[in-house]
Amino acid sequence: MNILVIVSHPDDEILGMGGTILKHSQKGDNIKIIFLATGITSRRKSNYTNSSSYEKIDSEYDKMSKEIKKLRNHAKKACQLVGVKNLMFYDFPDNEMDSISLLEVIKTIENEIQIFKPDIVYTHHFGDLNIDHRITFNATLTASRPYDSTIKELICFE
Repeated sequence: MNILVIVSHPDDEILGMGGTILKHSQKGDNIKIIFLATGITSRRKSNYTNSSSYEKIDSEYDKMSKEIKKLRNHAKKACQLVGVKNLMFYDFPDNEMDSISLLEVIKTIENEIQIFKPDIVYTHHFGDLNIDHRITFNATLTASRPYDSTIKELICFE
């Protein structure tokens, strides 16, 4: 069975449904996880600290790009612990996915669905407080519509 997990940020998959991912892995299911946003850049400051300013400072973004790589490596290690090696990282803006076209997010997810052909798709719950999580849910719901799809179930996690 093909299982596609669509999340906004690295760590959402483990915090939201790590046990379920492990269960699918132990059953021998083919699992792919896609991460849509970076998970860091909304802080506007490096060293994993938060700036109260919205202003983007190029020198900080250069430093944060290294932190993004490190975060992605940590995500890869965490996913390996639950038996998942098939990961895809995108660079949508962290905690600002509402600033880009929903259609762009939908098309990104549609492409992943077309390539991977999942039986089950997991994503964020529609009532989540985080804006990126809600955008991810809305885009996943639209991209998972039954038109010419292999998807049998769409399941949300909190």
